[in-house]
Amino acid sequence: MLGQSQPRESVRRAYIPILALCFVLFVVLGLPDGVVGTVWPTLRGDIGLAVGDLGWLVAGRTVGFVAATVVSGHVTRRWGTSRTLLAAIALSVVGYAWMSVAGNLATILAASVIAGAGSGWVDPVLNAWVALRHDARAMGLLHAFFGVGAAIGPPFATGVINVGWSWRAVFVTLLVLELILGVVVWWHRSGFDDDTPVEAATGRVDGGRAPRLLLGLMLAWFFLIVGTELSVGSWSFSLLVEERGVANTAAAAWVAAFWVTFTAGRFAMGAFGDRLRLIPSLWWSIGFTGLGAILLWANPTWLPVGLALPLMGGGGALLFPVMVLLTPQWLGPANTGVATGYQLAAASLGAVSFAVAIGRLADRYSLELLGPVLVAATAAIAVNLWLMVRARPG
Repeated sequence: MLGQSQPRESVRRAYIPILALCFVLFVVLGLPDGVVGTVWPTLRGDIGLAVGDLGWLVAGRTVGFVAATVVSGHVTRRWGTSRTLLAAIALSVVGYAWMSVAGNLATILAASVIAGAGSGWVDPVLNAWVALRHDARAMGLLHAFFGVGAAIGPPFATGVINVGWSWRAVFVTLLVLELILGVVVWWHRSGFDDDTPVEAATGRVDGGRAPRLLLGLMLAWFFLIVGTELSVGSWSFSLLVEERGVANTAAAAWVAAFWVTFTAGRFAMGAFGDRLRLIPSLWWSIGFTGLGAILLWANPTWLPVGLALPLMGGGGALLFPVMVLLTPQWLGPANTGVATGYQLAAASLGAVSFAVAIGRLADRYSLELLGPVLVAATAAIAVNLWLMVRARPG
């Protein structure tokens, strides 16, 4: 057991093996985001579903995820980190097992809810654990490895299908990965549950209940930044192709550039985060994101049509991990687990709300409204940060 008098750097070094396991867990956490859409054409053709039924699968996963994140902090307080992670992995195993034998939409929907609930515990629990025990470099790498998982999901799923296996084998493979990780988490359970270094790692003793105003502003932050991020990733391809006449290949390259700079920004945080000034970095990030949104809206003829996308990707890379890292400082270590669960729930609601709203606006007007919506959202993010800085303790 580590004593509270040990230097902060010693505390971090003691947790490096567990941190590496967190990175692997986040890679596997990101895999389904790239897998589901890739296997969908084969899956729906096999069991006779409509193209639009994918929306039910996504909705089911989102419902399970949000419900789990809301209670994740309370569950962790009661069970401890390792038991909560093991329960989350068990839910994922059940969800993937059910998905692998699914023969109708109802089964797929139920399996998606269960697997989503598993992810909804892993995500906030690991975010809170890293925020309490590590620095900006570790937090940046954690979120970068999620991007790695999402990026390798499509080639992983395509590779399984291309060798002649069924789409069901994709979910069996995910199931096996979860089982292996469950064994490793169980083996390292004492490291996950050692909470003695919390004060040493954060440099702050918890001051009681989290300020409601600040917590509310933080939830609005996650709602806005994730809604903005996924709106760019989801709708920019259609904007470039359908409204601006860009060729499919070129548009795909620009959207890919958005995710490349987004992930690269998080790896940069992992490499240089020890030099990062957290709040100024958020202002710079908002500035780059806002500039990209303005250029996307204005679409000047002297600028390559999709150049705004990688600018927004790099700008948005730090907005999520830096705010998670600030949570113990602003809300107190004892409130971090519960608050992180709420933050992930707000992020999911933001993703769904923005997707639906932009879809409705596009149907009624045109996808050219994506630009002004992103500009307005970025302005709201800037106001939100200004209010949080004023409301923070100290």
